[in-house]
Amino acid sequence: MAYVRRTQTLVDDVSGRVNTMMHAELRKNEKTLSIEIGTPIHDEVRKAVTEACWYEAPDLVDKLPNSWCKFESTVRVKFDSGDDWNNIRRNIEFADTDKIKLPPTYNKWNDTVLKSSTWSPSIKSWLADVQSEVVKNNEVKDMFNGIADQLTSFLNRHASLNTAIKEMPELKLYVPDEYIARLEQKSAPRTKTQTQSVVEALDIDVDNITRLAVAHRITKGE
Repeated sequence: MAYVRRTQTLVDDVSGRVNTMMHAELRKNEKTLSIEIGTPIHDEVRKAVTEACWYEAPDLVDKLPNSWCKFESTVRVKFDSGDDWNNIRRNIEFADTDKIKLPPTYNKWNDTVLKSSTWSPSIKSWLADVQSEVVKNNEVKDMFNGIADQLTSFLNRHASLNTAIKEMPELKLYVPDEYIARLEQKSAPRTKTQTQSVVEALDIDVDNITRLAVAHRITKGE
C-alpha cells in the first residue's frame, strides 16, 4: 500500500463528497416543493395571483385590451404567513402559449404577495407540506454538515490517509476514487502506526456515517 499524505486538498475533497451526497438527498424533495404547470395547485395559485394583481379593479381583467396589459411566463410569488421566518417564495412558471394576464402597472421585479387570508384550502395544504419538507431538508443539512465536520476533524488528526483509514475503514466510503487508487499502489511497508483512537476521541458515529454512504451508493445504483 502506498503512502498518501493528508493534505488540505484531500480534506476539502472529502468534504466535497459529503456535500454531493447531501444535495443528492435534498433533490429527492424537489418535486414536492415545486408547483408544476397543469397541476391543481398550479391552477389555484394562478387564480390567487390574478386576484391579487387585479384586486383594485377586478372587473377590468376582461375589459382592458391585451395590448395595454402585461403577459408573463414567470411570476415571483410570496406566500405571506405574517411570520417573516416562515414565508415561502416560489417562481411560478406559465406556458408560453398560456401566459398570465397582468395589469399595466405590474412590476416583475417585485413579489406578488398572497396573504394568508386569501389562501384556498388547497394552497394551505400545499404550504403545510412545503413547511414539512423544509424541516426535513434542514435536518438533512444538519446531519451531513455534522458528518463533514467530523471527518474533517478526524483527518486533521492524522498525518496520512493510510493511518486514517486503518483506524476507521468506513472513511473509505467518503474518499474520492483517485486517492483510493493511489493508496492501493504497492510500496514498501511503513512501520509508524496511530497509537490513539481518534474515532473515540472525536466521538464519531461510525454506524451513521456508513449508513448514509451506503444509502447514497444504492440511490446512484453503484
